[in-house]
Amino acid sequence: MVLALSNPTSCCEALPELVMEVSAGRALMATGSPFPPVGLPDGRSVAISQCNNLYVFPGMGLGACVCQAQTITPQLFQAAVRAISELVTPEERAEGRLLPPLQDARRIARAVALAVARQAREDGIGLVAGDEQLGALLDQAMWTPRYYPYRFRTQ
Repeated sequence: MVLALSNPTSCCEALPELVMEVSAGRALMATGSPFPPVGLPDGRSVAISQCNNLYVFPGMGLGACVCQAQTITPQLFQAAVRAISELVTPEERAEGRLLPPLQDARRIARAVALAVARQAREDGIGLVAGDEQLGALLDQAMWTPRYYPYRFRTQ
């Protein structure tokens, strides 16, 4: 497994093409910047996952606040990363993806928040509520962007 997470792309510690070449396409890789899929000599294409703090922290914060967690523990982080991993479909895994598409950020944040709230409840450090109630509280607390039309007025 290679996690070349530096940003920007020009600072990446290892280029995906080289990692796939030296590992004969067997490496699991995530980068801190977006990279295109890597073509292998056997005709396969390996997707390169972009690892970003967007995957964990929005859902971690939402879940911890909603469930009123008394502390942030390693167990909460473990619950968060398990939730993220479970969002990767078998088809995406077959492509070499380690993470779900970043375009699903809202769905990812909700899944992480629910996993964090459940874990906090189980560990006795958060709100004691059923999964359905936790889900409703999360949905209510999630911010929804609303963009209003801008009208430029000339004097």
